[in-house]
Amino acid sequence: MVPRGLEGLACDEVRDRLSVHAVSDVPGEIRFWPQGDVDPLILRCAELCFLRVIDLPSLPGGRVGPRELVPAIHRAGKDILAAAGAAKDAGLGRLRTVRVVTRMESTYPYPRQHLRDKAEREIPRALGRKFRLVQENAGLEVWVTAGMRSLSVDVRVSPEEHRHREYKIQHIEGSLRAAPAACLVRYAKPDPGEVFCDPFCGAGTIALERAHYGLPYEGLMIGDLDPAAVDTALANFGPRHQPRLISVWNAARLPLADESIDVVVTNLPFGVKAPVADPRTLYHAALSEMARVLRPGGRAVLLAEDQDLVSEAARASGRLHQGGRARVELQGRWASVERFFRY
Repeated sequence: MVPRGLEGLACDEVRDRLSVHAVSDVPGEIRFWPQGDVDPLILRCAELCFLRVIDLPSLPGGRVGPRELVPAIHRAGKDILAAAGAAKDAGLGRLRTVRVVTRMESTYPYPRQHLRDKAEREIPRALGRKFRLVQENAGLEVWVTAGMRSLSVDVRVSPEEHRHREYKIQHIEGSLRAAPAACLVRYAKPDPGEVFCDPFCGAGTIALERAHYGLPYEGLMIGDLDPAAVDTALANFGPRHQPRLISVWNAARLPLADESIDVVVTNLPFGVKAPVADPRTLYHAALSEMARVLRPGGRAVLLAEDQDLVSEAARASGRLHQGGRARVELQGRWASVERFFRY
């Protein structure tokens, strides 16, 4: 599962890191077929990772349902247990508990409750070995999804630390999640030896994802107007990822030299959790500063809700050229990802 709207970037990461092809035919999800012993947890654009153990196709004009699911579950009991062996937090040796998550992605001739009841009853039975059903803190998590073209059963293999990252020891309200932050960094196409900047750093998530991207950098330059946010970023960085500068600053007046930055990636303030009294003035001033500090050929990737206002501010800067756009859903709210190149 990946940020909805950024599936293409997540597929690119699978190709680059695992050297296999990935596809996305469901919003917010990508699928790939690993070759050999690969670890999907190296994928930073992924929020949750699963191994698929059952995939029942729906025939034209019909929907696969609980009647077909039950025998498939019992046939796949050993496969579910084998998939659980890849889960980092399975704990099957001492914790024989299972949580079942059921989802419906289309209109079906039966209620979700019916599917859930069947899955919650039959999956523990198929696993055997005195497995019991729980609603949280399970050793094993199985997802049953009724999709447009199939009914699938997947075993979750990624722990919570993968979704929220171990470096996130402190949080601030409205902080960007790690997976979309990783997608933004990938959209900027980092090169080795570049200077990277996030002028609205918040908890430092975007810069930390650049630090974990896998390519060396010359420096990380990040800051925020809020001293509490800077303290949070400092705590999340700890002593790692040098050289870097983490500072209290005003993004409308950056204390950086002209043409000293190669890449800017940032989450512009927007929404109810990061309200701005006058976003037009802020965006115009901030993008003017980005244009000033970026080297010719430098890139900026900006996340914001109002794409027209960002484009207006970029044109007003006189030196930022539009180079791509995507729409992304973040916790139920749609936003725009804008990429610019410095003249």
